Amino acid sequence: WLGTNPRLRSILLNSHTDVVPVFEEHWTYPPFEAVKDSQGNIYARGAQDMKCISIQYLEAIRRLKAEGKSFARTIHLTFVPDEEVGGHKGMEMFVQRPEFRALNVGFALDEGLASPSDTFSVFYGEKSPWCSNPTRG
Repeated sequence: WLGTNPRLRSILLNSHTDVVPVFEEHWTYPPFEAVKDSQGNIYARGAQDMKCISIQYLEAIRRLKAEGKSFARTIHLTFVPDEEVGGHKGMEMFVQRPEFRALNVGFALDEGLASPSDTFSVFYGEKSPWCSNPTRG
């Protein structure tokens, strides 16, 4: 979403599209099915981590654009693979590419756990995006 001053460093909202590997013996519900319990909770691979955040990014931008809002900084969305197993073939490779450098990212927001209740009102950060900016001379 192009900002009104595209020369400013951009904002990156990152999501991952992969889900945790399957070891069926560790699952309460079948890992390749979606199950809704009697309280309305949905159990499915990727239902909370991270598809709900991805759609929240998209919906927020859709609504802001529909309301005619604009921002000085350009906002980029990325949907990357491979995060659940280290990100070496996903974001790690992407940040080394000229296409990533061309995004001129000044701030990146990644993950968090969405919840319809106050279950996760405070949580700690265990992961962070990385960026390499080598210089010579």
